[in-house]
Amino acid sequence: MAPSSDYILEVRIDVLKTLKIAGITAGVLSAIGFGAYYIHQRIQRSKRVIIRDEVKNILQPFQLTEEQLRRVMANLNTEMTNGLKADANVDDNDLAMFPTFVHQGPTGQEIGEYLVVDLGGSNFRVSHVMIEGRNRIRLNNKIFLIPHSLLLGQGEKLFDYIAECLQRFIDDNKLGLHKSADYKFELGN
Repeated sequence: MAPSSDYILEVRIDVLKTLKIAGITAGVLSAIGFGAYYIHQRIQRSKRVIIRDEVKNILQPFQLTEEQLRRVMANLNTEMTNGLKADANVDDNDLAMFPTFVHQGPTGQEIGEYLVVDLGGSNFRVSHVMIEGRNRIRLNNKIFLIPHSLLLGQGEKLFDYIAECLQRFIDDNKLGLHKSADYKFELGN
């Protein structure tokens, strides 16, 4: 029995040497890995600085002074005002404008079901909104592209197209009119 216990002792010594070498190797590999990671991070930071500086140089000519911003605002205001004039010639205006007749914004106390329409310069948006309480809203919407020919053509055809889009939205979403609902339409003065 004595020889077998010596043999076991030798195996344990070899295991300890192996663990020691493995620990040293793991430590060295970890140090190399951390060093490589550190170098990689430094290179990435320097690349970001270089790219940020390049972006700043590219954008520099597009930065406006306060005076330039005020002129842009004044020109935009003038064009919108001209676009809203009833007697304005469409060809003379840079902005096509439609007057809105919304005189009051939401109060935050609204609850119920709403059909929202928005006619823009090239799109007609329809939304079905269910407001179930504060911060609880379900929304389903669709954007319809308005053909350029309708925008420049007769108003009657444009509004026929809008009515078709509304009907399509109502049919696709299986919406029905509530018989007991009071409908309120508000038009501006």
